[in-house]
Amino acid sequence: AVNLLAVFFFVTSFAIGVGPCFFILAADMFPKHLQDLGTSITITTTMIFQTTISFLFPVLVKAFAGPENDTAKGLAFTFLVFGVCGIVCCLTMFKTVPKLRSEYEAEYAEVATEEEQE
Repeated sequence: AVNLLAVFFFVTSFAIGVGPCFFILAADMFPKHLQDLGTSITITTTMIFQTTISFLFPVLVKAFAGPENDTAKGLAFTFLVFGVCGIVCCLTMFKTVPKLRSEYEAEYAEVATEEEQE
């Protein structure tokens, strides 16, 4: 029962917290003329990776469990692998997103000015 509550709490927190931020980032990281195509490709790629991770998770747990079938060890190493991947992705995002914002800031200001004039 505690495990079920913990999973429920995690999913709920993610859904009202950082979960939707990806979709906003996916829309904002492309210039206006490529925004629809770029967002579609980005979200599709994300869905493919999420599906791959879902299928890969039990395979990795079993592989890391070793011949002694130590599930705790398998889970620990699997979460370590995915945790390191998450940290690398976060660092990459923090390094590249400000550059993207400054590159397209002028373009967004120009489009907003044109829309105000109409």
